[in-house]
Amino acid sequence: MESRTKRRVRHRLSIMKWRVNTDVVFIGRFKANGHYGHMDMYPMLIEVFKVEAVRASGSFQPLPEQEETRH
Repeated sequence: MESRTKRRVRHRLSIMKWRVNTDVVFIGRFKANGHYGHMDMYPMLIEVFKVEAVRASGSFQPLPEQEETRH
């Protein structure tokens, strides 16, 4: 993840404070139907390849509706 993420974005992640809501865009893979984590207690895993952006909470525009969900 670190080699694929821009230095500026890595820096913003490193100075984030606990309990402060922050919007983050991750690029990665979602895996389900497995056994992950400590003692295999989680059925899902999010594998992060890259962090695209870090911003104050609420500053991202909502995603446009998918054409399929309108029908």
